[in-house]
Amino acid sequence: MGNMKVSEQLKDFIKNYEKLELKTYQDEAGVWTVGYGHTGKNIVKNMTITQSQADSFLSNDLSKFESTGLFKNLCQTGKINNTKGRTDEYRDRC
Repeated sequence: MGNMKVSEQLKDFIKNYEKLELKTYQDEAGVWTVGYGHTGKNIVKNMTITQSQADSFLSNDLSKFESTGLFKNLCQTGKINNTKGRTDEYRDRC
């Protein structure tokens, strides 16, 4: 069976949960973050993005999540690492 796709309902939930930040900020672990919780080597202090870039980052992040099989695992087992209590909320929207 192929990889599962993130539903629009889950995508909307993530947008609401993460909140849109167009300027970088440090998350609780001190990692530079922007958009809807996007991180990476290309995200640096004082960076500003557009709504379109935030949507693109989220779509790309979700595509990676889908392609690794982690999303399918979450939906089937309700378990995934590093979600800190979010698994039930995410799983309910699979």
